[in-house]
Amino acid sequence: MKSLILPLTLLLPVLGYSLTAPAIAAESTREVAQVSTALQGEWVLVGWGDKANLTPPVAGTRVTANFMGDRLSGSTGCNNYMTSFTTEGTTLKLGPTATTMKACSDPISQQESQFLMALSGVKTYAMTPEGHLHLTYETEAASGVLAFVPLATYQGAAQEAIPALW
Repeated sequence: MKSLILPLTLLLPVLGYSLTAPAIAAESTREVAQVSTALQGEWVLVGWGDKANLTPPVAGTRVTANFMGDRLSGSTGCNNYMTSFTTEGTTLKLGPTATTMKACSDPISQQESQFLMALSGVKTYAMTPEGHLHLTYETEAASGVLAFVPLATYQGAAQEAIPALW
């Protein structure tokens, strides 16, 4: 076995591979640099759609977004979702989204469909002076904003939190 390892280690540089850690560390640093620290943390959706007339989540549900590193995960109010993301300036690019497949009753299933459709069309993000997160989206069916507040400051009913967003 030892006689096979030595020829393989000599062949790796020829094939473009390296056993050194700095190359791996540099690659990781470059990826992290493309992720905004402003997004990091747990957020609760308080409304989506037209900025002037946000639609609140269905009563009794909590739609969340948890940005950690270059991963986004959360709840649609029924199922969990997960994806990857990168940022460049205020541009936010999401990877393919995976979800769990629990059956949801209406109107929660409609909320989930609308939220996931909006999430798939996210283009940019903005932080308000109050520390709220706005994700702007554009799909073939609609455009608008997903409005989030930090989980730590979430105070319950989305209807009460909406006026404080603007």
